[in-house]
Amino acid sequence: MKKKLRQVGFILAIGATSISMTNCGGMSEEDIAKMEAEMEASMNSAFDEAVEENPNTTTEDASATQEYDLSENGIPVTIIGPVGASVNSDLTESGRVDFDAESYSVTKGKFAITVYMDNDPAGNTVKNAISESKIDLDGTIVEELDNGFISVDEDGSHDFVYVIEKEGKILEFTIGLTFDDLSKEDIYRLISSIKA
Repeated sequence: MKKKLRQVGFILAIGATSISMTNCGGMSEEDIAKMEAEMEASMNSAFDEAVEENPNTTTEDASATQEYDLSENGIPVTIIGPVGASVNSDLTESGRVDFDAESYSVTKGKFAITVYMDNDPAGNTVKNAISESKIDLDGTIVEELDNGFISVDEDGSHDFVYVIEKEGKILEFTIGLTFDDLSKEDIYRLISSIKA
């Protein structure tokens, strides 16, 4: 959770910096302060809403499972997750047109998995995708997997990258948005939920 809070704080800081940098004398200090306060209030509201939508669940809560077929959304994979998990688009809803990718998350409490699919993988391979993920790693690798790795951050929360190729597409799995710290066992459960 600390890592997620730091990420939200970082986003706020970047937003405040970009407002200050793009001002170029067109806004008063008072207007800038008002915009920063509105942005912070908006982020706090989004954070509170995310916490309400993702209440803590225990392993026992996840004993009843169901299949979430993401092929309905263009990603050729099924995730076996807890009953009542939410399935949300991450990239496609934001309307980005500067790259051709899909991203969906299946989440309920500690069960939070995201899959990214590059629709134009031109020359990308499973091995390349894993190597690129290691470059961007925020933590230490604690276990190498055949198709990825498990890592741990400075707060002791685990993360993972697991990559497969299916139907000519590269699918990269990682943790989704959760406010819980994940153990290595939680990561194994997420990886085993992938039904390719």
